[in-house]
Amino acid sequence: MIQFAFSQTNNSDQAYYTAFDSIVGQVNSSLFNGKRYVDKYRSTDDNHRFFWKSKFIKGDVTYYQQPFFNIDLKYDLFEDVLITKLPGEKNFFNMVFTTEHLKQFNIQGHHFINITSVGETSFKGFAEILYKGTEIVLLKKWFKDKSDRIVGQSVVHKFDVNFIFLVSFNGKLDVINSKSDLKKLIPDKSNEINSFYKEQKSVLKSDPDSFMKQLIIQLDNNIINGSNKDL
Repeated sequence: MIQFAFSQTNNSDQAYYTAFDSIVGQVNSSLFNGKRYVDKYRSTDDNHRFFWKSKFIKGDVTYYQQPFFNIDLKYDLFEDVLITKLPGEKNFFNMVFTTEHLKQFNIQGHHFINITSVGETSFKGFAEILYKGTEIVLLKKWFKDKSDRIVGQSVVHKFDVNFIFLVSFNGKLDVINSKSDLKKLIPDKSNEINSFYKEQKSVLKSDPDSFMKQLIIQLDNNIINGSNKDL
């Protein structure tokens, strides 16, 4: 059984917290409790270190156990930190959320959680939830690699996006780079995993997110139904 829970905030709760922030002021709340963020590298629309785009995007966070809605966010994939900016006259000040107190956030329709809430792992930072089942959770860990090259008298920094899949099962979180990794994590389902990889080979190449999600849903459902052993 997966031991961690996700916040389910209904419309009335959201309205309450939004009203609270407007009365107290977000700057005076726990939202702006973090360090200043300084981007050392010049960003362009097609070359930057952030998730989705280099500009701030409206999103939601749960920080110090309190939800905040419709605030400016940027997710730095190179340093694996979430950034916001102060409203009003202080909007020039960009702030890094303290990772250990940031439970989850939503940005551009993607739901990210703090990896430490999932299970035993050496990973830190955040990962996107692709599927949360009863027994298995599938995460996608985004990151960006930086390469440098000299152009004239300047150093040009290039950022390339990449990702890995993480699967949580029986309280353990493992990297899944191949079917061998998944069979090692869930050995009782080895034959089922082999069959799925063989039958869905084209999906794996064209849409790895969909491939992994379908496979994990199938495995999770079979475990729930008591089919723990391969037939």
